[in-house]
Amino acid sequence: MNHRTVPRVQSGIQIAKYVKILSPNSLKNTYENGGTLLKIGSKARNIRFDVGSSNLFHLNIDFAKNIHVPLGTIGSGLYGGLK
Repeated sequence: MNHRTVPRVQSGIQIAKYVKILSPNSLKNTYENGGTLLKIGSKARNIRFDVGSSNLFHLNIDFAKNIHVPLGTIGSGLYGGLK
């Protein structure tokens, strides 16, 4: 693989040019443990599936502005309501 075609990765596992998995939060992040399960897109425009100790499983959509969708809370509510 040519190192010029794949961007440099700070952490996590790069599986394609704009796809990265299992990237932990920075060590400087002292307010929440967790990280990114799946990131699709560039640094400026991306969709991430994140997990954290305070906001649990959520979807982060970062295009024009940063939008957080609490998938874990929505999913557990639907599961509890349907069960």
